[in-house]
Amino acid sequence: MVNIKKRDFDQVSTLVEKKEELVILFLCRRTLATYIFLMPILEDLQFEYQNKIICYEIKGGASKKIKEQYAIYRYPTFLFFKNGKLVYKLEGFVNRQKLFNCVKEFLEKYLL
Repeated sequence: MVNIKKRDFDQVSTLVEKKEELVILFLCRRTLATYIFLMPILEDLQFEYQNKIICYEIKGGASKKIKEQYAIYRYPTFLFFKNGKLVYKLEGFVNRQKLFNCVKEFLEKYLL
């Protein structure tokens, strides 16, 4: 998991545009219990689908710019990008199975 401070979001957007892998941006405040629950799941996801996905954590949640650009209204939020384009947004709490199924579906659609 690559940790990115919210002030460095422009750097992340540059990386997202250049990647052929499925890129997942994870936005969540570290003070939320869901953060503690979701981080190990994201690490497992990154390990299981290495070389197919890249996960970035936006530290401290989203800046105002990010919130406006992607219409983020609650945390946690997962933004899925393929070739620099937002292909899916998942907001709110999700369990392990739902997140893994979502990633598997997008990998089948975009990489296979």
